[in-house]
Amino acid sequence: MKFRLFTFLLLAFTFSNVNAQQIFFYFNDESVQVYNLDEVSRIDFDAENINLHLTDESLVSFNTDLLNYYRYFAESVTSIESSPARPDFRIFPNPTENNLHLKVDLLKSSNLNVRVQSIQGVLMLEKTIQAKNQDDINLDLTGLAAGQYICVIDTGEYLVSKSFIKK
Repeated sequence: MKFRLFTFLLLAFTFSNVNAQQIFFYFNDESVQVYNLDEVSRIDFDAENINLHLTDESLVSFNTDLLNYYRYFAESVTSIESSPARPDFRIFPNPTENNLHLKVDLLKSSNLNVRVQSIQGVLMLEKTIQAKNQDDINLDLTGLAAGQYICVIDTGEYLVSKSFIKK
C-alpha cells in the first residue's frame, strides 16, 4: 500500500512536468479506466484513495487496494491516438432527492449494468438497461438514505463512475 501511494505521489509530482495524453488505471478485477489528461484538472490522495478531479467538476475516486497499476503515455505515442473514446454520462440533478437522471453518451447501443454504491463500496442498487448511443435513464432512489454515493456504468468494456449526493 505504501509503495503504491509513493508511486502515485511520484506520478502527481511528474504529472505537471510530462506532456502526457492518457492515463490508464488497471484494476484487480481486470477492468480498465482511461482518462485523457486534458480531462483531469487535479490528482490528490488520501490514506486509501486516489482522487481525480475532472474538468467537468466531477470527482472520481479509486480505492488503491482495488487498483493493480497505472500507466500513462507521452504525446509521442501514436498508438494511443487510434484508441476509441470511452463512453461517458452526466448525472443531474446533483444533489438529488429521489430521482437521478443519467444522460449517457455511448460508442454504440449496448446493455449497461448501472450500479449505485455507497462511498464504502457497498452495492445499494443495480439495474441492467438496454441503452442507445445517446439515451436518458432515470433511477429511482427513494429507498436510499441521504448521503454521498457513486453511480457506476459498466458497458462490458469500460467502467465509468461519477459521485452524487442524495438529500
